[in-house]
Amino acid sequence: MRIFTFLFLIFCLISCKDQQLQTATFDEIIHYKLDTLAVNEMDISDILSGEAIQNISDTLIIDQFTEFGFVRSEVDKSDYIKLHKVLTSNQNTIDNTKCLPIYRDFLILKKKNKIVGIFKICFECSQLNYLDASTNEKRLMTDENSLVLDKLFQ
Repeated sequence: MRIFTFLFLIFCLISCKDQQLQTATFDEIIHYKLDTLAVNEMDISDILSGEAIQNISDTLIIDQFTEFGFVRSEVDKSDYIKLHKVLTSNQNTIDNTKCLPIYRDFLILKKKNKIVGIFKICFECSQLNYLDASTNEKRLMTDENSLVLDKLFQ
């Protein structure tokens, strides 16, 4: 009986461990940030709530981001390693959040000019949502990771 209890405890500890988020390989990252002065948030409520982009094939709306008031910028390749480390680190999966997320930042991962992954980021809630061909995962960022991203994109 002791052996079963011991094995059960080990199994519980192993299964409770946060898993690192696996992302698609990419060669380019484009950051879209909402310019709150240039937008009517009612017109883009589906984008801000995350509803407009539910899977990796919802790329038509991304082409229109700048028309909706988002500012487009390419992420410097020298920041890729730091960014990848922060975005894929062992962060908590969503149990409960600080607030209802309003996604004002998007990272578009591309490989050979094709979108392979999308990060939707809400800094107020410290929440990110990653989408690729086989993944749709929401995670809470640690305060440290949120600060690193904030410094990169502010």
